[in-house]
Amino acid sequence: MSDADQRDRGGVEAFFVAYAAALAEGDLDAIGGCYGYPSQVVSDDTSIAIDEPAAVKAAFSGAAGQYRTRGLVEVVPGIGAIEPIGRALALVDVRWSYRDTTGTERQSGSYRYLLRSRDGQHTITTVISLPPDAE
Repeated sequence: MSDADQRDRGGVEAFFVAYAAALAEGDLDAIGGCYGYPSQVVSDDTSIAIDEPAAVKAAFSGAAGQYRTRGLVEVVPGIGAIEPIGRALALVDVRWSYRDTTGTERQSGSYRYLLRSRDGQHTITTVISLPPDAE
């Protein structure tokens, strides 16, 4: 991996660590700030267009509380492949590990993100839910 690629990986990892912290804390403003608008969420069954931060905030409202109710207190991103697409876009595979107070993984999920980078800042433009067998 070249030095430039390594720096890009470092920036992507830092972005997802910050996003994970916002998710775990239920910081809706920070979560909303991680997205570019418009953006979309895609799964086998549906596609959801997201036009503004309020839609992201509504989608994540109460999620941190629900995780805590199930004993989950930490969200850890595992960054997989990063595939640059042009000069500002990259596809990034992320496996999320949801952990309890002992650090034991209790839940996981995998997603592919389309990130846009501008002036060293990353934003999520598309989230694709991957099937459980993709983990």
